[in-house]
Amino acid sequence: MGKVNIQSLPKLSKELAEEAVTSWLDYKQVDPLQRKDQEAQIEAMISFVTNGNLILNEDYTFKHILKFPLGEDGKIPVLEITYKARLREQELSHKLSMVKSDDGDGRLLAHIQALSGEVKGIITALDKEDIKIARSVAVFFL
Repeated sequence: MGKVNIQSLPKLSKELAEEAVTSWLDYKQVDPLQRKDQEAQIEAMISFVTNGNLILNEDYTFKHILKFPLGEDGKIPVLEITYKARLREQELSHKLSMVKSDDGDGRLLAHIQALSGEVKGIITALDKEDIKIARSVAVFFL
């Protein structure tokens, strides 16, 4: 399986990527202060959209094309993950129930699980490059 062929990913100009990320932030009604606090994450998301690893769908979900797909050794491959545009507390509380309140990494992992609907084993198996992409989305749900 291995690495995704980067030539096959849908590339966008930086301007279109900024427009996509801004429209997602607007849809989520992320306030200006949070946008200022998360400028680095917004820039990262723009880069991921530009490179084709994050694709904004019409329903404001993000499709994450994994840089390093999962599922070698005869397992069902995981090539992409979709993150919800909205998250309800009831969807999250189940994931957070086993996480200590001072465990920042665990809380972020729970958010990624809730956003993606994937089990913990899939999320923890992601390559560090792919988890960066997942975190850039999840930070706006904390």
